[in-house]
Amino acid sequence: MTETAKRIPADGFPVGSYLKEELEARGWSLEQLALRMAAKDIEIWQLTVELMIAVADGEPTRLKIDEETANRLGLAFDVSPEYWINLNNAYNEWLTAKGIA
Repeated sequence: MTETAKRIPADGFPVGSYLKEELEARGWSLEQLALRMAAKDIEIWQLTVELMIAVADGEPTRLKIDEETANRLGLAFDVSPEYWINLNNAYNEWLTAKGIA
């Protein structure tokens, strides 16, 4: 492989699929996740999480995890915000490499 060649994973997974698995593994509802995200307006955060999960269940699409969402997800799951940003970036790179988006 040349220096400019980059390996492309066989499959990519949207952030919503990771969230869905984590919620199921922990037995959390969307409302419980919203509370753990220290959301002042639970409904807004529920919609954000529901959107991410819907993306995981639907056609491949780009989803931007902004810094605030990454910070709140990091708080909820006790991981760094960069974890969520990196997952999202890896998926978007996969989409680009596959010519999907």
